[in-house]
Amino acid sequence: MKVVDVQIPKMIYTVSSMLGSNKFVITDSTITSTIEIPSGSYTGQDITAAINAALIAAGYATISSSFSIITGLITFVDSGAASFDLDFSFVDASCNQFTQTGSNLYKDQLTLG
Repeated sequence: MKVVDVQIPKMIYTVSSMLGSNKFVITDSTITSTIEIPSGSYTGQDITAAINAALIAAGYATISSSFSIITGLITFVDSGAASFDLDFSFVDASCNQFTQTGSNLYKDQLTLG
């Protein structure tokens, strides 16, 4: 048996630390934190689990995310009824995304937003 042809797709992970698309900023009344999740390709349920684990590790035990299979949306809530802001347009200055990726990517593919 001999391999005649191999086609390996060019793939960019849905979430990538190399591109800086694995982070977002959360701000509540007292602190601002950068939340970082591990690189990889996630399902809706898997990414909410990763986000929730990262929120707990950062000290945001009352804030959680949930994924709706029906709408395909992720919702963030605070069970402590406090207000908070999320910034998904976070760009890590140490990640030079635009030189590492092809020009066919939409800029929002380089963030969690």
